[in-house]
Amino acid sequence: MVGDTPSVGYPYSGCAPGNTVLSDSLLSMAKTRSGGEIVLFKPRKQRRYNRLKDAHFTPYEARQFVRLRQNDNALKQMVRERRAMWKRFEKMADRRGWESIRKRNEEWKKTVTRFYKRRGWTVWFGPFKGKPSPWEWYRRRYDDLPDPLKTRDTPRNKRGGGDRELDVNQVQVRRWIADLDKRIGEATGEQKRQFTWQRTNLRRMLK
Repeated sequence: MVGDTPSVGYPYSGCAPGNTVLSDSLLSMAKTRSGGEIVLFKPRKQRRYNRLKDAHFTPYEARQFVRLRQNDNALKQMVRERRAMWKRFEKMADRRGWESIRKRNEEWKKTVTRFYKRRGWTVWFGPFKGKPSPWEWYRRRYDDLPDPLKTRDTPRNKRGGGDRELDVNQVQVRRWIADLDKRIGEATGEQKRQFTWQRTNLRRMLK
């Protein structure tokens, strides 16, 4: 499920570089405000997290994107997309008679997981292969923006003063590309197409 996906060290495939994904056990230990609201971050990030949850992002997605500022143009597009997706889901849930909150939550997580998998936005490498990749969704929406809107409005790196959002270890990316070159040579059919698509995305990261 999206909400339970662990973090992996691959950009756009499950986590943002330097981001922390909390396990269920750590979540259960998080401080709570009156009323039982879970507090995971300092106030500003907590507000971002709550806004993303209000827009029907899963807890896992919200923890990933909490580092993005509210005026990030790609994120604003994603929020609109997710709200529209939720409206469609609600109509379907009403038709199918899913009245309990638990049932709707379970089916919503399945719907979000299908959203990623049908588009191929999943982790392709390592032990979490096949898990949804929120950062691949972000990258697609960022690439779709007109050039004047491609501003990376992420919090500044406290050490270097630069943007952290798209930090990429280019040496590691080239290793992944080399690995995919070998896999493409051995693969056939749909698997070969997927590997080729993944290699193309990685090459974009080096530009």
